This record gives sequence, structure tokens and C-alpha cells, in this order.
Amino acid sequence: MAEKSINELFGIDFRTDGFIASAKSVVTEQIARNIKQREVYIAKCSKEISERFPTVSPPSTSDLSQIKKKFALYKTTNSPSHECFSDKEIRSMCYFANQIANSKEDYHILIYLIQKRWRQSYLNGLMFCLLYNWKSLEYDIVSSEFRSFIVNQLENYQGQRNHLCKMKQNIRFIKDGGSLALGQFVFSNQHSILDAPSVVGLKKRDFGYSYFSKAIQYYFKNKSRTNIAELEEVLTLHNNTSTTKIVVSDKIIKANELPNDSFSVNSIKRIALKLVGDPFVQANWNTIGVTQDYASQIDKAHRILKKWMIKTYVNVAFEKLIVDEDRKQFWLRYVNFIDDIKFVGSMIHKQIIHTIPEPELENSIQNCFYNTIVCRNSLKCAVAIVIKNFVFVEFSEKGNALYIYDNDKMLQRIESHSIFRVDDLKETSMNWLTIPNYYYYYRSQDLPSTGRFAHITGWQKKLDTWFDIKLGINVTISNNQ
Repeated sequence: MAEKSINELFGIDFRTDGFIASAKSVVTEQIARNIKQREVYIAKCSKEISERFPTVSPPSTSDLSQIKKKFALYKTTNSPSHECFSDKEIRSMCYFANQIANSKEDYHILIYLIQKRWRQSYLNGLMFCLLYNWKSLEYDIVSSEFRSFIVNQLENYQGQRNHLCKMKQNIRFIKDGGSLALGQFVFSNQHSILDAPSVVGLKKRDFGYSYFSKAIQYYFKNKSRTNIAELEEVLTLHNNTSTTKIVVSDKIIKANELPNDSFSVNSIKRIALKLVGDPFVQANWNTIGVTQDYASQIDKAHRILKKWMIKTYVNVAFEKLIVDEDRKQFWLRYVNFIDDIKFVGSMIHKQIIHTIPEPELENSIQNCFYNTIVCRNSLKCAVAIVIKNFVFVEFSEKGNALYIYDNDKMLQRIESHSIFRVDDLKETSMNWLTIPNYYYYYRSQDLPSTGRFAHITGWQKKLDTWFDIKLGINVTISNNQ
């Protein structure tokens, strides 16, 4: 009996050529497409995760004080040996050189120590030190030798780290004036400023380096049309108070020069409130750490923003709290002369303000709102308008007079949260303010400075007269200038 094959014994009809042919269709086109989509998705996620972390992370500063002491001792020792420092300590010196060195001699010694124990990995720390402290190091005479040393080490770099290779390739952006040159390059090539880090081998997360300050300033100063989302993202990533004020103040001034462009004004106003802060809080808009020219620019923008906010406050006051179109239109004419506004009311009025859609604006108005101590559900409210140390108090009830005070005593009462009820803002013993229709022969001293003023027919013209005679403010002339 002839031997049977395995296929015959088990009844299997197996052909190798058929198996090879069928193997080609084991992975269908649909499965292949799904795998490709997953690969693209994983690559995207990987990039996003990578962007969340800086290119170079500095070591802990826990040992820095000990290294400083050791460095100070090293300087005073005769014939010292660089061997007294460990590789770890030398590495920390690279990252925090500016915190260790206080003189040219110190930087000279640091260079000597780093060179004696040189490793290519030290360049990471040196670049971090330079870019993170760029603003203070760029043109500093004391550290000039140290900066040149870093640039030379980068030029001679032979390693494989991508970010260092990219920096070496674009070394002109790492030399003195490099940040400004980077901003000019990005702008002239019509790139987004968000691409600036990648030009020098860094990530968006590295925008926190002071190195990017001048690049950001140049880019936005020369952009004729501002991409608000781009502006907000970059300044948030950069997270530098001085740079933010310089860029935002420039945008405020330019937006103010555009005729009837409420969209630009509202957009820049929102960014200014969010990234710099309420203009009625002086500390938010200080000019510490900037040049005199930039200080003047920031101060000018601060004044403009306050006027924008006051115009918004007047609209809110007479549309939301005191519903009176005539009074709204009157006070809008005096926006350029109003120094401050305070709202006084109950919790009901505070909740009304909460309905304002812009959250940054809401927070700013809340800073100007003062609750009455009692009558927390009262429907009465008031608005105090400050012009040249005069306080003008308007009330919500129809028929109520305008009260004019000529000192800051009433304002101090409001700001000290000592108003029990809205009616406490009324000094009913004050005389009625009589203003003549014809004032050609009147002098300022002939008119009373304080009093109650009734909103009767033609009141706007009479109050205009009082402003002209008493305060030298003529809105007709001002608006035509």
C-alpha cells in the first residue's frame, strides 16, 4: 500500500501557491486605510504633547546656593583646581551662569571651568541661559565675553541634537540683535509669529524665553491688521508683563486713530483688560522695566483705554441701571473729560451687571460697583461721575435731581463702602443750582460750585453753560477740534 500524504490522511486540500496568493488580501484596503489614519492621528498627538514641554528644561536650583558658595571660595583660593567641581555642578553653572557671575572676572572664570570639563551636552544649558536671560544679557558689557563663548561653542557644535543643529544653521538669530532680526525675518517672509520658535529649532512652548521679546514687538508693531487670536496666544505664551504692555499699548493707540472702527476698539479693549488688567487699577499699568519712550507710549494707551472704559460705563449706567436716553447722550458728550465713574446700588443691580456678555468687561465694572450696606434688594441705584474733582451723582428714579459736589468727600464715602442706602448720596440741604440762559457777562465766581440741578426742559443747555463757565469745558469746541 502506497504511503499517503498528510493532506490525504487528514482530508486537507492545501496548495502552497494558493496560500501565497490569498495572503495578499489578508489585510484589506479598509484596514490599511484605518491603520494609516491611526498613524497620522498618533503623529499629531505626539506633536501636540511635545509642544507642551519646553525644548530644554533646566535642572533644579536646590543646589545653586551651595555652588555659589563653592565658586566664591574657588576665586579666593591660590592655585585652585577645576577638579573640585563635579560634572553635575559644571552643568548647573551653564544653566545659571548669570546668577553665579557678578563681574567680567566671574564670567572669565566660568568660561575656564566649563572649557576644562567641556562636553557637548553643556551647550543645552548655555543656550537656555542665553535665551532665557536674553533681555539682560544681550548688550551687557559685563557678560559680552560669555555671550561670545556660547556663540563660538554653537558654531563648533558637531552633535546630532535637532534643536542645536537648527540654531547653528540660523546662528545669525542667536548673535547680538538676533531677536529683532528674527522678528524682521518672520514679518518680511509673511510667516506667523507663532512660527518664530521653529525657525531657531525651538517650540511654541519656548516663547517664555525673554529672547522672543523684540521679535514679538517688531512683528506686531509692523502688522497693519491684527489677528487677535494670534496676538492673545503669543502674549500668553510669552508671559512677559513689559512686552505685553508695549505690544498692547501700541495696538490701543493705533485702534484709537481708526475712524469708527468699533470692532478693533472692542477687540483690543478685551485683550488689554484680560492680559494687562483694569486701567482704573494703577498698578496694572505701571511702566517699571521699560525705556522712557515705551513708558510714554504705555501712559498714552492707558489714558485712551480709560476713556474707552468710561464710555462703556456711561452706556451701561444709563442703559442697564438708570434707563434714560437723554442723560446717556448728555454724559457721552463729556466722556473725554470724565476721570472716574462709581456705581452704587443693591444686589439686584450687581446681578444686572453680571448679564454683560464680555467677562473681562464685567470684572472691570465690578471693581467700580459698591453695594449699599442696607436695602440690599432696593430698586434704587446711583452713578457718581468724577470730573476735575467735582462729583456728579445721578439717581435712577425719574424726577430726581442731579447732585453736584465740589470735593472728594462724597467719593471717599463711596470708596470706603460706608453708604447705607442710595439716598445717603443726597444732601437735601443743598440749594437748587440756578444757571442763567445767557452767560456772556458771568464769571466763574458768580456761579455756585455745588447744588441740586433739576432735569427740566432744556436742562442740557443750562448744564453745558455751567461746565463752560465753571470748569472751562466746552464740548462743542472740543468735539470740533
